[in-house]
Amino acid sequence: ELPLELAAASEPTARAPITSLADGQRRYRVLAVDDTESNLALLREWLLSAGFDVDVARDGSEALTRFAEQRPDAVLMDLQMPVMDGEKAIQEIRALDGGAAKIIVVTASAFDGDRARVMALGADAFIPKPHDRTTLLEVLGEALGARYREDDPAPGPRVERALGPERLVEALAGLPGDLLEAMRSAVE
Repeated sequence: ELPLELAAASEPTARAPITSLADGQRRYRVLAVDDTESNLALLREWLLSAGFDVDVARDGSEALTRFAEQRPDAVLMDLQMPVMDGEKAIQEIRALDGGAAKIIVVTASAFDGDRARVMALGADAFIPKPHDRTTLLEVLGEALGARYREDDPAPGPRVERALGPERLVEALAGLPGDLLEAMRSAVE
């Protein structure tokens, strides 16, 4: 069992939630690549609700096929997948497009070495899991140069959503064994 300490809450700031792409912008095409259906469904929902065109792939090999067919503006790439992992898929996509599409790694492999390695392979950005809709859209918007419409923030302090101890233990239990072991080693 991992020893956990709960961090003190930071002072919340009011931030307008992103609703959709700003009026007058073209619809960007995004390819979401993940072998977990629930992750794909969530990414698809978030992106469609913000006004993006979305296609999905369940491994790196399928991502290459979809990429060649669709030529998306951006790829959201998981790293740990069967058939072909995300690192190999990034290299193959870069060989196809010469760096034109923006590749954003979205993964539970969030150690500093992972970030540096995939950025060296040609990724444009890195988002560790778990993440929220706003973080995903902000990073994607920055990579693409997209602008968003935002709702006015509600008056009063922003409510921060955090995992309670039970949900945190549940979330950690779903991680791959080698990742859990690396996390254990890091905190010991």
